[in-house]
Amino acid sequence: MEVFELIAEVGLPIASGLIMGFFIFLVMKQIMDGLVDEIKTIQGITKMLITRATIMNNDMIRLHQKVNVVLELREKEMQNETAEPKNKNEKGVRRVD
Repeated sequence: MEVFELIAEVGLPIASGLIMGFFIFLVMKQIMDGLVDEIKTIQGITKMLITRATIMNNDMIRLHQKVNVVLELREKEMQNETAEPKNKNEKGVRRVD
């Protein structure tokens, strides 16, 4: 009967205050444990999203470079098509579609 001994030693108001403090401590501990788990989950998700964004950025850069190369090749091809042959025996480069 530890509770009754505590009440007898310190009095009812102090004992009830101690018990309520302990109860609040337990509730806060459980709430914080749940929050810590949720925060760790959100951190993991955030790291995955950052990684995906970085990968997509790199893919976009590579795609942009490839498109630029294709556009440059098309421009050169168009210039070659419009160029007239210098000699009468030479034929112009024609486009193959």
